[in-house]
Amino acid sequence: MKPEPIASGVERFRSHLARRNYMRSTIDGRMDGLRIFREFLEREGLREIGEVSTKHVLEFWAYLKGRKSRRSGEPLRPLSVQAYLITLRIFFAFLKNQDLILTDP
Repeated sequence: MKPEPIASGVERFRSHLARRNYMRSTIDGRMDGLRIFREFLEREGLREIGEVSTKHVLEFWAYLKGRKSRRSGEPLRPLSVQAYLITLRIFFAFLKNQDLILTDP
């Protein structure tokens, strides 16, 4: 399996959502969540999708629980954290279905 940059996987996912006629607001929300995830991974030194493990997803979850909302400055609400994690679940299922990763973290 050829190494796939995280940004490339995100762009493939964006194209997939657009082809499936998802609403623009849904696509924007998914991309916002994946942007935050990608930034988190890059701070951790990860550049390829195949490097992401369950450990990284759990660390991202912990990071989200301590993250402040851009609008209110308050910690993210549990439903917001859940929405980010649902985006990851859908994203990794897509990558697995496209044979871009061997295992879904």
